[in-house]
Amino acid sequence: MKIDRRRLLKGSLAAPLVMTVRPASAAANGSAVACLRRSETAAHADPPDRATPAGRRDEWVRIDIDLSRLAPEQGKPFYDGKYFLGFDQHTYWRLDDRRPFHGEARPTRYTRGSCYEQKTGERMQALAFIDARGNVVDFGWAKQPRGTPVMTSCYTSLIAMKQRA
Repeated sequence: MKIDRRRLLKGSLAAPLVMTVRPASAAANGSAVACLRRSETAAHADPPDRATPAGRRDEWVRIDIDLSRLAPEQGKPFYDGKYFLGFDQHTYWRLDDRRPFHGEARPTRYTRGSCYEQKTGERMQALAFIDARGNVVDFGWAKQPRGTPVMTSCYTSLIAMKQRA
């Protein structure tokens, strides 16, 4: 039995047709989450530098940090090393003297208000850790960061999703 296209189309038009379409926002959210997972996988496979010199661009979201020298008080000799104000905006961290971009920075006992700070004029770009809602929740040298490094291309998706919410 040969069925021609015309009869087939006629028959299909008589049957009810139900189609479901995902809302655009659901597709965007799914895309942003998938992108976040791809960034996390890429960061585990080839870990990005914890920091880069100011002005050097790569594919990771970064935060500008200012480097400082610290002293017990103004007029006193400075402590050895370079420091920056941590993500909590209260504790100073000391950079590794030999490997400032790859080495481990450590939190110190120095806090804002407990010592004298003098900016060196040097800047670095610390690796940002982003949560699933697109918020920067930590950076660079965190031992157990609360987020994941994210590629800049994914970050724009996360921010767009955050603005729609």
